[in-house]
Amino acid sequence: TKMLIEEMLSPARPLPESFPVMGSFSSVQLQIAIKILSNGLPNYMRESQFDLNLYRSTPTKLIPIKNALESLRFVPTLKYLKQTSPEQRRLEMNKISEFERDNELLEKANESHRKIIDEALVTLRAQGYDTFANMHADLVAENEKRILLFEAKSLPEGAFRIQARKAVGQLYQYEYFDIRNHQEQQQTKKPVEKILLLPEDPIDENYTHFLKWADISTKYTEGNKLVLVQ
Repeated sequence: TKMLIEEMLSPARPLPESFPVMGSFSSVQLQIAIKILSNGLPNYMRESQFDLNLYRSTPTKLIPIKNALESLRFVPTLKYLKQTSPEQRRLEMNKISEFERDNELLEKANESHRKIIDEALVTLRAQGYDTFANMHADLVAENEKRILLFEAKSLPEGAFRIQARKAVGQLYQYEYFDIRNHQEQQQTKKPVEKILLLPEDPIDENYTHFLKWADISTKYTEGNKLVLVQ
Protein backbone atom coordinates (compact mmCIF):
# COMPACT_ATOMS: atom_id res chain seq x y z
CA THR A 1 0.00 0.00 0.00
CA LYS A 2 2.76 2.43 0.91
CA MET A 3 4.54 1.76 -2.39
CA LEU A 4 1.35 2.37 -4.40
CA ILE A 5 0.60 5.62 -2.55
CA GLU A 6 4.14 6.88 -3.18
CA GLU A 7 3.85 5.96 -6.85
CA MET A 8 0.56 7.85 -7.22
CA LEU A 9 1.94 10.91 -5.42
CA SER A 10 5.26 11.02 -7.30
CA PRO A 11 4.02 13.28 -10.18
CA ALA A 12 2.00 15.55 -7.85
CA ARG A 13 3.00 19.11 -7.11
CA PRO A 14 3.80 19.84 -3.45
CA LEU A 15 1.08 21.54 -1.43
CA PRO A 16 1.70 25.04 -0.04
CA GLU A 17 3.51 25.10 3.32
CA SER A 18 0.44 26.64 4.94
CA PHE A 19 -1.76 23.66 4.03
CA PRO A 20 -3.02 22.08 7.29
CA VAL A 21 -1.69 18.52 7.00
CA MET A 22 -3.66 17.30 10.00
CA GLY A 23 -6.73 19.43 9.32
CA SER A 24 -9.62 19.25 6.91
CA PHE A 25 -9.96 21.05 3.57
CA SER A 26 -12.71 23.24 5.06
CA SER A 27 -10.11 24.91 7.27
CA VAL A 28 -7.92 25.99 4.34
CA GLN A 29 -7.90 29.74 3.78
CA LEU A 30 -9.76 30.89 0.67
CA GLN A 31 -6.65 32.20 -1.09
CA ILE A 32 -4.81 28.92 -0.48
CA ALA A 33 -7.82 26.96 -1.75
CA ILE A 34 -7.84 28.99 -4.97
CA LYS A 35 -4.09 28.46 -5.36
CA ILE A 36 -4.48 24.69 -4.94
CA LEU A 37 -7.40 24.56 -7.38
CA SER A 38 -5.57 26.72 -9.93
CA ASN A 39 -2.30 24.81 -10.09
CA GLY A 40 -1.48 21.32 -11.16
CA LEU A 41 -4.84 19.59 -10.82
CA PRO A 42 -6.38 17.77 -13.79
CA ASN A 43 -9.55 19.29 -15.26
CA TYR A 44 -11.86 16.63 -13.86
CA MET A 45 -10.75 17.61 -10.35
CA ARG A 46 -11.22 21.33 -10.99
CA GLU A 47 -14.68 21.24 -12.55
CA SER A 48 -17.86 20.27 -10.78
CA GLN A 49 -20.07 17.57 -12.21
CA PHE A 50 -23.00 19.66 -13.46
CA ASP A 51 -23.09 20.63 -17.15
CA LEU A 52 -21.15 23.87 -17.41
CA ASN A 53 -21.29 23.90 -21.23
CA LEU A 54 -24.94 24.90 -21.22
CA TYR A 55 -24.39 27.28 -18.30
CA ARG A 56 -21.57 29.12 -20.07
CA SER A 57 -22.81 29.42 -23.65
CA THR A 58 -26.58 30.03 -23.51
CA PRO A 59 -27.35 33.78 -23.64
CA THR A 60 -29.29 35.09 -20.67
CA LYS A 61 -30.91 38.47 -20.18
CA LEU A 62 -28.94 41.26 -18.50
CA ILE A 63 -30.63 42.22 -15.23
CA PRO A 64 -30.03 45.56 -13.43
CA ILE A 65 -27.89 45.32 -10.27
CA LYS A 66 -26.76 47.80 -7.64
CA ASN A 67 -24.27 45.65 -5.73
CA ALA A 68 -22.18 42.50 -6.14
CA LEU A 69 -24.42 40.42 -3.89
CA GLU A 70 -27.28 40.82 -6.37
CA SER A 71 -25.13 39.35 -9.14
CA LEU A 72 -24.54 36.16 -7.13
CA ARG A 73 -28.18 35.17 -7.50
CA PHE A 74 -27.47 34.15 -11.11
CA VAL A 75 -25.05 31.40 -10.12
CA PRO A 76 -26.93 28.06 -10.21
CA THR A 77 -25.47 26.69 -6.97
CA LEU A 78 -26.24 29.91 -5.08
CA LYS A 79 -29.97 30.10 -5.77
CA TYR A 80 -30.73 29.23 -2.15
CA LEU A 81 -29.34 32.62 -1.10
CA LYS A 82 -32.51 34.32 -2.39
CA GLN A 83 -34.57 32.89 0.45
CA THR A 84 -32.25 33.85 3.33
CA SER A 85 -31.66 36.95 5.43
CA PRO A 86 -28.64 39.24 4.74
CA GLU A 87 -26.85 37.86 7.81
CA GLN A 88 -27.50 34.26 6.74
CA ARG A 89 -26.23 35.08 3.22
CA ARG A 90 -23.00 36.39 4.70
CA LEU A 91 -22.52 33.25 6.78
CA GLU A 92 -23.39 30.90 3.90
CA MET A 93 -21.02 32.61 1.45
CA ASN A 94 -18.14 31.99 3.84
CA LYS A 95 -18.59 28.23 3.49
CA ILE A 96 -16.08 27.08 0.90
CA SER A 97 -17.64 23.62 0.82
CA GLU A 98 -20.39 24.87 -1.53
CA PHE A 99 -17.86 25.89 -4.17
CA GLU A 100 -14.64 23.95 -3.61
CA ARG A 101 -15.10 21.69 -6.67
CA ASP A 102 -15.44 24.54 -9.13
CA ASN A 103 -12.89 27.33 -9.40
CA GLU A 104 -15.21 29.67 -11.27
CA LEU A 105 -17.97 29.52 -8.68
CA LEU A 106 -15.39 29.80 -5.90
CA GLU A 107 -14.10 32.97 -7.54
CA LYS A 108 -17.56 34.53 -7.65
CA ALA A 109 -18.03 33.85 -3.94
CA ASN A 110 -14.66 35.33 -3.04
CA GLU A 111 -14.86 38.40 -0.77
CA SER A 112 -12.16 40.17 -2.82
CA HIS A 113 -14.14 39.49 -6.00
CA ARG A 114 -17.29 41.04 -4.54
CA LYS A 115 -15.37 44.02 -3.13
CA ILE A 116 -13.90 45.10 -6.48
CA ILE A 117 -17.27 44.77 -8.20
CA ASP A 118 -18.92 46.91 -5.52
CA GLU A 119 -16.21 49.56 -5.83
CA ALA A 120 -16.56 49.59 -9.62
CA LEU A 121 -20.35 49.84 -9.33
CA VAL A 122 -20.11 53.00 -7.20
CA THR A 123 -17.86 54.66 -9.78
CA LEU A 124 -19.85 53.58 -12.83
CA ARG A 125 -23.23 54.55 -11.41
CA ALA A 126 -21.82 57.94 -10.37
CA GLN A 127 -20.74 58.42 -14.00
CA GLY A 128 -24.26 57.76 -15.23
CA TYR A 129 -23.91 54.15 -16.36
CA ASP A 130 -26.68 51.61 -15.97
CA THR A 131 -25.22 48.45 -14.42
CA PHE A 132 -26.19 44.85 -15.11
CA ALA A 133 -25.18 41.22 -14.60
CA ASN A 134 -26.46 37.84 -15.70
CA MET A 135 -25.68 34.15 -15.25
CA HIS A 136 -22.30 34.66 -16.95
CA ALA A 137 -21.05 38.25 -16.82
CA ASP A 138 -19.79 39.68 -13.52
CA LEU A 139 -20.64 43.25 -14.49
CA VAL A 140 -21.90 45.11 -17.55
CA ALA A 141 -22.17 48.91 -17.67
CA GLU A 142 -24.01 50.80 -20.40
CA ASN A 143 -24.65 54.44 -21.26
CA GLU A 144 -25.89 56.14 -24.40
CA LYS A 145 -22.52 55.71 -26.13
CA ARG A 146 -20.97 52.36 -25.22
CA ILE A 147 -21.12 49.06 -23.34
CA LEU A 148 -18.45 48.03 -20.85
CA LEU A 149 -18.07 44.28 -20.22
CA PHE A 150 -16.12 43.41 -17.06
CA GLU A 151 -14.62 40.18 -15.84
CA ALA A 152 -13.49 40.57 -12.23
CA LYS A 153 -10.65 38.47 -10.85
CA SER A 154 -9.06 38.33 -7.42
CA LEU A 155 -5.29 38.02 -7.31
CA PRO A 156 -4.01 35.14 -5.19
CA GLU A 157 -0.23 35.43 -4.87
CA GLY A 158 1.49 34.75 -8.18
CA ALA A 159 -1.76 33.95 -9.99
CA PHE A 160 -2.23 37.01 -12.23
CA ARG A 161 -1.44 35.25 -15.51
CA ILE A 162 -3.59 32.23 -14.57
CA GLN A 163 -6.50 34.53 -13.77
CA ALA A 164 -5.94 36.70 -16.86
CA ARG A 165 -5.89 33.69 -19.20
CA LYS A 166 -9.27 32.61 -17.87
CA ALA A 167 -10.61 36.14 -18.29
CA VAL A 168 -9.60 36.36 -21.98
CA GLY A 169 -11.80 33.42 -22.94
CA GLN A 170 -14.64 34.50 -20.69
CA LEU A 171 -14.74 38.08 -22.01
CA TYR A 172 -14.81 37.02 -25.66
CA GLN A 173 -17.37 34.30 -24.99
CA TYR A 174 -19.67 36.58 -23.01
CA GLU A 175 -19.39 39.28 -25.66
CA TYR A 176 -20.25 36.81 -28.43
CA PHE A 177 -23.23 35.21 -26.71
CA ASP A 178 -24.62 37.61 -24.10
CA ILE A 179 -23.71 41.10 -25.29
CA ARG A 180 -24.60 40.41 -28.91
CA ASN A 181 -27.91 39.01 -27.72
CA HIS A 182 -28.48 42.17 -25.65
CA GLN A 183 -27.62 44.40 -28.63
CA GLU A 184 -30.07 42.53 -30.86
CA GLN A 185 -32.83 42.86 -28.27
CA GLN A 186 -32.14 46.57 -27.80
CA GLN A 187 -31.54 47.10 -31.54
CA THR A 188 -28.26 48.87 -30.86
CA LYS A 189 -24.73 48.68 -32.25
CA LYS A 190 -22.89 50.42 -29.43
CA PRO A 191 -19.18 49.60 -29.27
CA VAL A 192 -18.16 47.11 -26.58
CA GLU A 193 -15.09 47.54 -24.39
CA LYS A 194 -13.80 44.39 -22.66
CA ILE A 195 -12.18 45.00 -19.27
CA LEU A 196 -10.28 42.75 -16.86
CA LEU A 197 -11.06 44.16 -13.41
CA LEU A 198 -8.53 43.58 -10.62
CA PRO A 199 -8.13 44.62 -6.96
CA GLU A 200 -4.66 46.11 -7.61
CA ASP A 201 -2.04 46.79 -10.26
CA PRO A 202 -0.69 43.35 -11.36
CA ILE A 203 2.74 44.86 -12.18
CA ASP A 204 3.22 42.60 -15.19
CA GLU A 205 3.86 44.90 -18.13
CA ASN A 206 4.44 42.18 -20.71
CA TYR A 207 1.15 40.45 -20.01
CA THR A 208 -0.95 43.59 -19.71
CA HIS A 209 0.47 44.65 -23.11
CA PHE A 210 -0.64 41.28 -24.46
CA LEU A 211 -4.14 41.91 -23.08
CA LYS A 212 -4.16 45.34 -24.72
CA TRP A 213 -3.14 43.70 -28.01
CA ALA A 214 -6.08 41.31 -27.51
CA ASP A 215 -8.37 44.36 -27.19
CA ILE A 216 -8.83 43.94 -23.44
CA SER A 217 -8.24 46.81 -21.02
CA THR A 218 -6.82 46.07 -17.57
CA LYS A 219 -8.15 48.21 -14.74
CA TYR A 220 -7.95 48.03 -10.97
CA THR A 221 -10.01 49.61 -8.23
CA GLU A 222 -8.50 52.29 -6.00
CA GLY A 223 -11.14 53.46 -3.56
CA ASN A 224 -13.96 54.63 -5.77
CA LYS A 225 -11.77 55.03 -8.86
CA LEU A 226 -11.04 52.74 -11.78
CA VAL A 227 -7.37 53.03 -12.74
CA LEU A 228 -6.24 51.96 -16.21
CA VAL A 229 -3.06 49.89 -16.35
CA GLN A 230 -0.95 51.41 -19.11
